[in-house]
Amino acid sequence: MALEVRYVGSKGHDLLESIAFNQGYDMNSPATPDYIFERFNQAYVAAGSPYGALNPGSTARARGVGKAFGFPNTALGGMLDYNLANASGAILPFEARGPILGFNIPEAVLLSNTGRSTYNSVQILFAKRMSRGLQFNLAYTYSRSMDTSSSDPGSTAGSGKPDAPNAGFVVQGDQRNLDANWAVSDFDRPHRFSGSFVWNLPGQGVLGGFRLSGFVQMQSGLPYSIYSAEPELGNVSQYGDLVRGSGGLYRLGFGRPSLCGTLDQLSQAGSDPTEAAFNTSVLCSPMTAAGGYPDNQGFGNLGRNPLRGVWQRRVDLSLAKVIEMGGTRQLELRWDVFNVFNTVNYALPENVIGNADTDFGKITNSVGGPRVMQLGARFRF
Repeated sequence: MALEVRYVGSKGHDLLESIAFNQGYDMNSPATPDYIFERFNQAYVAAGSPYGALNPGSTARARGVGKAFGFPNTALGGMLDYNLANASGAILPFEARGPILGFNIPEAVLLSNTGRSTYNSVQILFAKRMSRGLQFNLAYTYSRSMDTSSSDPGSTAGSGKPDAPNAGFVVQGDQRNLDANWAVSDFDRPHRFSGSFVWNLPGQGVLGGFRLSGFVQMQSGLPYSIYSAEPELGNVSQYGDLVRGSGGLYRLGFGRPSLCGTLDQLSQAGSDPTEAAFNTSVLCSPMTAAGGYPDNQGFGNLGRNPLRGVWQRRVDLSLAKVIEMGGTRQLELRWDVFNVFNTVNYALPENVIGNADTDFGKITNSVGGPRVMQLGARFRF
């Protein structure tokens, strides 16, 4: 017998990530450059100054408020919202709020070495070589993998579909705050156990020559995020909409909602997890979060990969009978059963928020196959 205990760890830095470099500004942020405000002032004057001449002032923000931009927002209790284009609640176009005019907002990307990762694990192996008709290998790994993004940046055209971002398109959330994506990796499985064995069953004559073997695997489910794909806000009447409000102020490639409750409440599955894998009722639009101004500047406070799929498990067994036929000739008959207990291993639930997506929060697929049996024969000579 042998027992091995290992520590395995790694650290990655300067990893490749895809970033949407032309993300627009929130006009209410003090960090918004004055030239963005001046851009709207000039457009206002070119349109004939419909609300009268610009204000006096030393900054473009001060000169244009209440004229080119900046009106009371009824969705936020009447607070002055610099993102509004008029008193009717129309929002300044996201393209015009970008740093560089003419570049696509969510799909003009920069490949940059900004990513980082860590991996730490304890790996335990317990093995027995063949003796007294039995051998086995048991392996268990406890690990934690974390990074800022897990996918290859992929194509800038979303797998060939210009309006459909793929998993590796851009990093999630605020493109100017990449550290907000630091979380468990998309492929992180804290617990993984696998075991295999071969047992030559005792017996003589007709009852002899039987061999039972098997394989067992159990592992944690994968983590996943909840996001809205390329949402867009057009009017303050849409602030409370979960789809549009989750990053829609910027039209993020992958915008995240806010959590109006606790993470424990969100992870609470319904009586039938395929119909309610998590509690969607505690999700809310970041644009109408409590406290007046939009939560986290409209980026949502729900982090990356906050939830995890269900455990996955599988057992395979094989029963073989070897019949001696004299000399070096043998006939082996086998009965193999894959997924003996016909266990259903659920895939991750639908995690993309969408108005027309009735499957949001539901599990609609499984991974692996059902129970399968096969018979085989082999003649050795």
